[in-house]
Amino acid sequence: IILLSLLLVFLVSATSMAKYEKGDYKVFSLGDTRETIEEKATYLVITGEIIKGNGDYFVTKIAGETFTGYFSYYQDQLYKMSFYSDGYNAMRYDTYLKDLMMDKIKPMFSGSYGEPVNDYGYPSFFSLKDGYTIFISRWRDGDKEIITGVSSSDFEYEGAIMIVDTALEKQKEKDEEEAKKAQAQQSASDF
Repeated sequence: IILLSLLLVFLVSATSMAKYEKGDYKVFSLGDTRETIEEKATYLVITGEIIKGNGDYFVTKIAGETFTGYFSYYQDQLYKMSFYSDGYNAMRYDTYLKDLMMDKIKPMFSGSYGEPVNDYGYPSFFSLKDGYTIFISRWRDGDKEIITGVSSSDFEYEGAIMIVDTALEKQKEKDEEEAKKAQAQQSASDF
């Protein structure tokens, strides 16, 4: 009975892992459903390829540094991934963070997508505003846009990478605008 139980556990485990072998579970893809992203994140945590994660976020290493990635969905489809490095203090802004973004991250994307469509250079420390991302470079590949930049918040500075499905993002903005107009018309008719 114990042997039969162990065999059953092995078969169930092998069957549940088999579904993770289907498709490309090493890459989060724009347009994936939340369920698919959750499955991929679970698989990548199990295999140790990401540190932790679920359908909302994940933690991984990019260019040897820890980044936290966040997923944004519209109509149950992934339309944006935003990555933020660990935060650095002001003394490391023009040294360590600049090296990370300009000498490691930017060449990584340039190697895959060519020269950026827009290259703004590394932003001056004094141009930063809390809660905003200042762009460094931007690439386009069909409906995909990749943006690198630097963010600041509460005297901490972090590298930022955004990968966006521009077609789905435009549809989201259009639908939100139409919903606002409909709400305004409904509110006006209430009087």
